[in-house]
Amino acid sequence: MKVQIKNPYVIPGMIRSLNKNIEVVDASNSRSITKILNAVCTYYGITPEQIRADVNKRPLPQARAIYAHLCCLQTNQTHEVIAKYINRERSNITTYNANIDNAEATKDPLLFTPLQIIKQML
Repeated sequence: MKVQIKNPYVIPGMIRSLNKNIEVVDASNSRSITKILNAVCTYYGITPEQIRADVNKRPLPQARAIYAHLCCLQTNQTHEVIAKYINRERSNITTYNANIDNAEATKDPLLFTPLQIIKQML
C-alpha cells in the first residue's frame, strides 16, 4: 500500500516509519520523488530496492547522486525526506549534490551525460 502525503512537514515521524511505502508529493509540483527515482532506475536498469541497499557497486552511487540532485532541483522536499526515501543520511544528499555540481562543471561523462538524459525522461 502506498501512502501519499501532500505536506510532509505535518507528520515527519510518519515519514520515517513508512520509509519504503511512501510517496511524498509537493502539491505545487507534479514531479514526485518516486517519479524521479523510477526514471533513474529505468535509465540504469536497476530497482529502487538496489538504490536503497547498502551496496556501493557501480552504478548505484551514480544513480543515488543523480536521484538526490534531481529531487533537490525539482521538488520542494527537504534533504532529510529525500535521503530517508533511499535509506541514506541527510549529509549524503549534500555530498551527492557537490559531486553532481563538480560533474557538471567538468562535463564528467560518468554523471553529466546520464543526468542530461534522465532530465529529458522527466
